[in-house]
Formats: sequence, structure tokens, C-alpha cells
Amino acid sequence: MSRPRPVRRPRRALPLVFGRLTLVCALTTTLVISPRQVRADDAADLNAARVKFQRALELKQAGDFSGALKLFRQVGQVKMSPQVRYHIATCEEEMGQLVAALGGYEIALSQYAPEMPREFLAEVQTSIKGLRARIPKLVLSRGAGAEAATIELDQVKLGESSIGTAIPVDPGPHALVSRAPGFADYSRTITAVETQTEAVTIELVELPPETTDRAAEPRTGYGAWPFVLGGVGVLGLAAGAVLLPVSQGKVAQVRNICGGTDCSNLTDRTEWERARSLANDARTLETAGWIAGGVGVATLAVGVVLLLVDPSRNTNDGVEVGEHLALLPSAPGSQAGFSLVAAF
Repeated sequence: MSRPRPVRRPRRALPLVFGRLTLVCALTTTLVISPRQVRADDAADLNAARVKFQRALELKQAGDFSGALKLFRQVGQVKMSPQVRYHIATCEEEMGQLVAALGGYEIALSQYAPEMPREFLAEVQTSIKGLRARIPKLVLSRGAGAEAATIELDQVKLGESSIGTAIPVDPGPHALVSRAPGFADYSRTITAVETQTEAVTIELVELPPETTDRAAEPRTGYGAWPFVLGGVGVLGLAAGAVLLPVSQGKVAQVRNICGGTDCSNLTDRTEWERARSLANDARTLETAGWIAGGVGVATLAVGVVLLLVDPSRNTNDGVEVGEHLALLPSAPGSQAGFSLVAAF
């Protein structure tokens, strides 16, 4: 019997093995180096936070509560401790943000009470008790017309659970707004005073029904078009009034040359050409005069009509001609006509 030949495992390509070894070495190096790097970064952040904390204490001692509050919050983003939370709340209290300060004290008490020294714990509890007595409150209720209205306090829409209950607010002015369809908007500024509770009943006034009064409606008119058309009409009439007499003058010259209306008896060629030219000019001027006059009459009529029906100038039954003048479509003592009424 022949011995079975040993099965040879295929050799892995050298680049593949080298690549895997490199990956393992990289991962091992990362796992070893990363914690040290993180610890180094944490230490640097803590050192910077300590510097900011000391600077914030100095600002607070100097009365710059806004600057101190900003630094204390930056310290809290690195490491929030009972002391940091307490100092944030005290700065908010000094700046008049009593509601936020009370929340900060209560969070410090609930989260860090086991870690607080007894004296520090007593100081926090005293601050909470004093703030609860100082914070003013608003009690809002719905009155007539506000049963389904939306209510906003300082641009924040209130839920139904906030209506009828005491709402803690900071001392100072607060904007109260309420709206409902068909009612006028309710707007009021309430000045909250420390230790006081103010009750406010919101009542909305119903809007009157919409009317079709022409005086209340915006008027849109024809603007300057009636006057433009009227001007064009006047110019057309003036042109017709000039051209027609001129054409008649040309006709008179032809009659003088021909001795009447018949020029067929003229033997002089020059005179005949002159009479013919004058006759052509007369016909052209007459036609232009009648056209200008017709256009003038038409445009003037359109301008007058537009002026009479222009809604932006109508005053009840008349048309405003000027500040103190009105053109009325009636004439006392006659069946038809217009009257010009003046008021001074």
C-alpha cells in the first residue's frame, strides 16, 4: 500500500500577511495610546476649567454676575459639581432670574445632596426656601369670549393645564396675548412684583360684522387717465379748429384764381397748377381738421365719463373735482344737468 501524501496547505501571499500584521499592530498601538491621550486631554480640560472657575469667582465677587455666569456654565460643561451648580444658581438669582435659580438650587439638592457638606446643604435649603417666597406668580383664567382662545405668555403658548394655576415668573414686565377667530386680539403687559400673586381674567371683544360701506372699502380708480384723455381731446379740438379755417382759406384762394369753383376755363398753365395745388392742400387740411376734431370729441368724452365713474373720486352721488369742489349729477330747477358744489 502506498502512503497517502500529506496535504499541503496553500501558502498565503506575503503582502496579505504583512498587511494583517500591520493592521493588528495599528489597533494595538491605538488601544495603548488612546487612553493616555484621552487622560492627557481630560487633565488639560480640568486645569482650564479650574482657571475659569477661579476667574468666575472673582467676577462674582466684583458684581459682574453676567460674566461670572458665562464662565460657570463653561466650567459645568467640563465637570458639573455641587459648587458649580450652586454658583450658577446664585448668579441667576442676583440677575433677577429667580425661576431659573430656584430650578438650579433644586437640581443641586436632588443630585448632589449626599456629597454636600452639612453646612453647604443647609445653605442650599435656605436659598430654596427664600426663593419660593420671593418668586411672583400669575393666575390666568378665561373670561367672556376667551373660552377657546389661544393664550401666550412672553411669546410662549400656554397649555390648558397652565390656565387657572399659579405660574411662577420672574419679577418685571411680561407680555400676555390672547387670540380667537372673530374677536379682537387681547394684549396686555403685566408687571410682576416679588412675593405677590396677580390674578388676570382674559376677556375678548367680539368684532363687528363686516360691512359693505363704500367709505370703509379701499378705492381703486383710473388715476390720471381721465385727465390725459381730456387733454388729448382738447388738443384734438384745437387742431381741428385751426386746420378747418386754414383749409377754407385755401379754398378762397382757389376761387379767386379761377373766378369761382370751376377752374376748367383757365388757359394759363402756371395758374392752373397753382389752383390745383391749393385745392389739394385744402382737401388735405379739411380732412385732417375733421379727423382731429372727431378724435378730440371722442377722447374728451371718454375722459369725462371716466372722471364721472372713477370710484376713487366719487363722493356718494357726485365726483370730487378738487379739495373743496364736487360735481353732482343734478341741476336744481331743471330735469337734467350737473351742479358744481363748493365748500369753503
